[in-house]
Amino acid sequence: MPSDLKKALFLCLIIGVNICSNTHAREIQPTNNNIDDQKGRYATDLDEQEYEIIDEGGEQTDDSFDVYADDYAEQEYEIVDEGGEQTDDSYDVYADDNAEQEYEIVDEAAQQTDDSFDVYADDYAEQEYEVIDEGGADALPEIEVFGTQQEELPSFKIDLTRSSTIMNREEIERRQANTLMELVEGMAGITGTGGVRAGSQGFNIRGFVSNEDILKVVDGARQNFERYRYGNGLDVDPELLQQVEVIRGTSIKTAGTGTIGGAVIAKTKNARDLLRPGEKAGLRLKTSYWDNNNQKKVGATAYTQPVKFADALLNIIKNDSNNVTLADGTKLEDSENSQLSALAKISLFSLDYNIDIGYRYSNENIAEPFDAGAASNPALTITDLVRRKKITRSPTMNINWNPEPLWLNMDATIAYNDQLVQDADSALAAGGTDNVSYKILNLELKNRSEFNFGPIATKLDYGLQYSRERRNYIRVNQAGVGTFNESQPPGEKESQGIYLNTEFTISDFTLNTGIRHDKYSVSTGGITEQTLISQGRENLITSDFDDLLNYEAGLSFQPKQGPLTLFYNFGTAFRAPLIDELFSQGEGGGTIPSFSRCNRFNIFQETPPFPNAADFVLAVPPFFDTAGFNAAIAARQAIINSPFNRSNASCAGFYEPETSETHEVGFSVNWSNLLDINAELTSKLTYYQVRTTNLIESIFQNSVTGEVSQPGVERREGWEFEFNFDSDIWFSTLSFSILNGNVSFNYFDNNIDTRVRAINPSDRDPIELFDVPGDSLSFTIGKRAYDRQIEYGYRIQVNGPSRFSAFDPTNVPIPECRDTNVFSPIPTCNTIAEEAGYTLHNLFFTWQPSDAMRLGLTINNLTNKQFTIRGFAGSALRNAGRDVRVSLDYDF
Repeated sequence: MPSDLKKALFLCLIIGVNICSNTHAREIQPTNNNIDDQKGRYATDLDEQEYEIIDEGGEQTDDSFDVYADDYAEQEYEIVDEGGEQTDDSYDVYADDNAEQEYEIVDEAAQQTDDSFDVYADDYAEQEYEVIDEGGADALPEIEVFGTQQEELPSFKIDLTRSSTIMNREEIERRQANTLMELVEGMAGITGTGGVRAGSQGFNIRGFVSNEDILKVVDGARQNFERYRYGNGLDVDPELLQQVEVIRGTSIKTAGTGTIGGAVIAKTKNARDLLRPGEKAGLRLKTSYWDNNNQKKVGATAYTQPVKFADALLNIIKNDSNNVTLADGTKLEDSENSQLSALAKISLFSLDYNIDIGYRYSNENIAEPFDAGAASNPALTITDLVRRKKITRSPTMNINWNPEPLWLNMDATIAYNDQLVQDADSALAAGGTDNVSYKILNLELKNRSEFNFGPIATKLDYGLQYSRERRNYIRVNQAGVGTFNESQPPGEKESQGIYLNTEFTISDFTLNTGIRHDKYSVSTGGITEQTLISQGRENLITSDFDDLLNYEAGLSFQPKQGPLTLFYNFGTAFRAPLIDELFSQGEGGGTIPSFSRCNRFNIFQETPPFPNAADFVLAVPPFFDTAGFNAAIAARQAIINSPFNRSNASCAGFYEPETSETHEVGFSVNWSNLLDINAELTSKLTYYQVRTTNLIESIFQNSVTGEVSQPGVERREGWEFEFNFDSDIWFSTLSFSILNGNVSFNYFDNNIDTRVRAINPSDRDPIELFDVPGDSLSFTIGKRAYDRQIEYGYRIQVNGPSRFSAFDPTNVPIPECRDTNVFSPIPTCNTIAEEAGYTLHNLFFTWQPSDAMRLGLTINNLTNKQFTIRGFAGSALRNAGRDVRVSLDYDF
């Protein structure tokens, strides 16, 4: 065997046989899911650097070669001395069980030059090995194979062709956010909603806000919480998180069933994220103080890796705060908060697999108005206080199995989320208690296969997903008697999905295609179920939406594999109706809204007014038609008692899913090791169009044909720009989002609802899109100094004017409506108004005087800017004033 090949094999043994194993090279598995593309944490980025094979005299004996690219898999090589004699049996680099056997490194005379070592058992995660030539000099620099803690670059990972952005732990710690909604504020295409109270906050992605529009996931567990006049219910403390991914738009394999707007996917920390080189265990204590609401947060994290194949983490956080101080200096009453959060996680791992078993717990106690996101407008909302307790229990298991074959890279998830929201002293429960619980089970099994057809590199992603969400609503009045809430019926949602996504790369082109099939059902129980049975509609207790097919396709072009990538994406998705939309009952009255949009349909009867006695006066004795009067009363009472009275109206059986179609086109630019420094620059510009049909809020019945339809159409278009630069000294991010569009409800002609006017054709122009974020820009510039011990910077966030639906408190009819009240169920009967934009300035500073200590300072809303955003019923939600946040971390 030639000397150069011998040395190549020698190099493979030193850095790990599996790195050199095949063309696409199965990497030595990082023990953290988010470091596969980051430099400094995975060796010295072996997949992109080249090393030269040098003979003893120092001459180059082979062209430089890519350690990652050479195909050693499944071939046999002999270890020979320079004279050509075999010094060891030939062996199969791929087939021999490197995890169990030991190999000796021998010199030319076949003498052992190093202790035998176990290729797998030696702890590569913490030790470094040197490649030594025969003279004892270093032939290569030290190579750190994987797992040691390094600084992460970049702070944001921007997908070059998809509308996906990942925020890493460095940025999470820098922001010192109180909630996940606050954390992602300013990322392209996403804003937080609901004001400053945690109980009302939610996400808005490209103008989509519904519970079914946006998927929320923590460690594989879905976090949906559908409740009337409530936020998203996502109560994870950002201190627990390792990374957050925001997906904008549809994705058949990632975002899951039924999402149109996108997804927010969070992953919690592992012990390996905190251990420093050489450590087996550690303890991190953290304390924070926020002066705006006198918030005190303390936390402790214990972490250990007692053996080479397992680690464990326990994180406990206690958070207590007083009322929020508004920008005008006043206090927002009943906005104090107390929360206990905990995370326990055990991980098992090797080169072939990684298993994370976790349990997340949260217990939050607050006293706030029932309508936490709209309490500033007592004329429109329910301002009565409740003592609100929120408890979350979420066990999860995530498994990755990635053995040698490239066709097998499997992920499995078993996750459960048990969440309870309890409102004590609730006026709506006559001083009693409302208990709303969600129990969500989701299972997922997916795999990626990679192989080649000649020059075509192929990837197949395919998977199965199952989700079951059970909601139970128990209302108990002060006397201990159970009552029923018409707006919150109990129910269950169940979905089953299967998908296949293909990716073909040839030269500079990559083609993606995908197809997904879903079965989706929504059912109810309790009094709602009994009502449907009494109406003879028991077949509608469960609404099934079967054979839902959705597609996606994409094409990208990367000229000469350079920094520029052009892309186009297309995708479809559906949004099934919520439990509330299908099964809420009633027509309301006065200032109470119509819980059911279908209460005016012709199968439901309106309760007539009480008979007017004057109509039964006779001109002759007995001067009063008693029998007729009694008959009219009896007829009225029969309608009241009828199961088809409008108070029992529901939309069960009437809805079809919303459907959407998204187009995206744009380009991205990515440079690594920019200007020969440790820096990375990524930027991306995306233009998108989304067309949504079958709008659920547009449902109506034709008074002539009796046909029920959802003719509403919504069109939106927008621009998103993302920029991220990260280096050892400077870092910067920039994002801006522009969103426009219109909506046509198309239900004016022959609408059976008498409140809707048959308007003139000239008045049927689409309405400008409302209840979506205004144009926004977020820019951050920061600098690191003294070998990253100090970091400081500035962030500006600019939000343009936004349009919102404001219920008209004057009860003045508008052109499309004959009559209405402040809670019109007809979208076009609400006044559209504009909210002014605003600009916020923020500062941040961190100092890490040692590896064990870190001090943080953040000043939000530096200029104490006063502004409002709009919540439920168009009510104005005022913002928090200036907030100075300080924190101290110390590791033992």
